[in-house]
Amino acid sequence: MDAAPVVDYDKDITRLPGEEHPLERVWTISFSLGPPKRALLGIASFLSQDQIPQYLFGPAALKEKPAGNANLSVVCGPPFKFGGAIVGLMNVALVDHEAYEHFTAAVHIVYQFFPRQVNGRLMHDSWDKCRDLIQHGQVLAERFEELQARFSGLEAPAELTELLKCCGWYLFEMADHPTTLKLMDTAIKACLDEQYGIYAHFLNAIGCYSFELSDLARCRREWDKALAIREAWAKRKAPGAEEEWANQLNNYGNLESAEGNYESTLTYFSRAEIRLRLSKDAIVPLGVTYMTTGRALFLMRKYEEAIAEYKKTEVIFLNKFGKDAHFMAQCRILEKDTPLHLLLAACYYKLAVLSERDGDQEEALRILDKGLGIAEFREGKGDATRIMCKKAAILSSRSSSPEEQNAYKALQRRVEDIVLNHFHNAVYVLEGGQEEEDWDACVCSYWR
Repeated sequence: MDAAPVVDYDKDITRLPGEEHPLERVWTISFSLGPPKRALLGIASFLSQDQIPQYLFGPAALKEKPAGNANLSVVCGPPFKFGGAIVGLMNVALVDHEAYEHFTAAVHIVYQFFPRQVNGRLMHDSWDKCRDLIQHGQVLAERFEELQARFSGLEAPAELTELLKCCGWYLFEMADHPTTLKLMDTAIKACLDEQYGIYAHFLNAIGCYSFELSDLARCRREWDKALAIREAWAKRKAPGAEEEWANQLNNYGNLESAEGNYESTLTYFSRAEIRLRLSKDAIVPLGVTYMTTGRALFLMRKYEEAIAEYKKTEVIFLNKFGKDAHFMAQCRILEKDTPLHLLLAACYYKLAVLSERDGDQEEALRILDKGLGIAEFREGKGDATRIMCKKAAILSSRSSSPEEQNAYKALQRRVEDIVLNHFHNAVYVLEGGQEEEDWDACVCSYWR
């Protein structure tokens, strides 16, 4: 693979007489100042140039982010075109010989401050810190790809895979699926051994993203491999491996449920209840197991058993989340923290269904439009299809204006195009005998 070209996005323009060229300052740092200054410059060149927090370069003992929003551009001053200067140095190969050392140091610095993803648990409490640093994690992934192209046989620093694990999971929780999949592709390349537990994490993560986008075939391929690796590590009693295996079993149960294999689903969920003997930190995943078991029983029309599982979930979630445990509270949290999450699009769909059943079709259409905007932005083709099917059903059910009739026909064409190109094995009904269950097949099973 050829090396990616180094691009200067900040072209030099005609300067006023006496104005310093940014490369002149970099030249001074590189040759007139000592190695520590050059190292600082090299490390910074591997980070996102938009905003480099000063606290990343504080004393080694600094563990907490200090108050304020100071970033490295304050040190350099407004006239200093840092990105263009670094490109200038790279184009004349003045930083290549130290690139790997500086890259490793940059990875170490960002990893020290980036919140940890532990055993598949949510990172919600750390989203603010993640948001501060995620751009640097993404840039480091891109820089690793560039370095691999420049230096054959380059191995990733050990901390890079751990950093990408955390970055990828945060982006997954944000529902940024395209960016996450790109990051995981890099993480897979950086992983030194396909039998490592972290390699299973990357496979599981790719499966999770595929599951949420209703790509069940790819999901099964990745989870098959992840399940085998995690089971092997759990049998070796590796720290944390049993919880990760339980997570994988629960995920596999969701996959079986999405494909309608409910007896197999219950078997996997039952095996995932090894979470009962894990630490209290695993209590929320245990609640999820009860909830997904309840959903499978509900789909099997075993309503009393399903309600019993839901009640066990409710006890756990109320103890953990209090007043924020219920549906509308979760909607408000989603709107505030993840306003473009596909789950929020699914919530809007459900609210629209309720509005329509209350006889308020206009409100239902308004809510569906909000959900459709999110689904299209996140490239959730299945989610968009379900929403468009519902909109079309509402429009076709009433004596609509010519404008609404045209809108209905346009929705039909869009849905047919998506189904033809992306959902070959599913059934979607627009005309006659519309069934919401058919539309639900477009969407991640636990958002139906």
